[in-house]
Amino acid sequence: MEVMQAVADASFERQVAGHLRGSYSQSIVILPDNGGEFTVSDLPQDELDRLVRAGIAKARGYEMTRQSSIAVFVALMFDVAPNFDRHRLCQVLLGDEEKIPDDRTDDLLTVLTEKNWESIRKDYGAQAWLVDEQEVAKTGEKSSEEKAKAAAADSAPPANPDKTLPGKTLSGKTLRGKTLSGKTLSRTMARRSQTIRVQPEAPDTNMDFDQKTMRVDPKK
Repeated sequence: MEVMQAVADASFERQVAGHLRGSYSQSIVILPDNGGEFTVSDLPQDELDRLVRAGIAKARGYEMTRQSSIAVFVALMFDVAPNFDRHRLCQVLLGDEEKIPDDRTDDLLTVLTEKNWESIRKDYGAQAWLVDEQEVAKTGEKSSEEKAKAAAADSAPPANPDKTLPGKTLSGKTLRGKTLSGKTLSRTMARRSQTIRVQPEAPDTNMDFDQKTMRVDPKK
């Protein structure tokens, strides 16, 4: 399976490189460490392949798995700037937890204007091509582990039924320990105080409830 995955990854890299040669041949690429300035069409093949691998690794660091989404991300690195993702608007869109990672590239293309892209081009950071693929992989694994822990914490029952349950964001994650921004923050903060109190089990004498039923009073 590892060999097959390596073959599939190499094939995908070649497809992305070929797409860049064909559709972005005149895009300017500035190599790190004063390596020079080239159009995509003039880049040596081994250099192009190396940059493509760096772009794919970076896209996967944002938890993208769909080839089309990864290809869009890499194309933006070549056509705009390798550090485009550090722009404040891109950071908001790429970090939108209300959408799956593979859908966030669509927002990049629809929300940002040409004026935004020109501003990003002026802030071109060639050193962003130097991506540590192993470090990016570790970052993705850590993020996945944190999400799994958060999901497990959300599904666990409260230790004390007399305590209120923490508020939820639209994505289902607790507010505790999370940093939010933009409209998600404003909506979430408005809902943070909306908690419900779960009462202890009803006594056996009440025929409207059985032993497993809890009374929920939204007014408390």
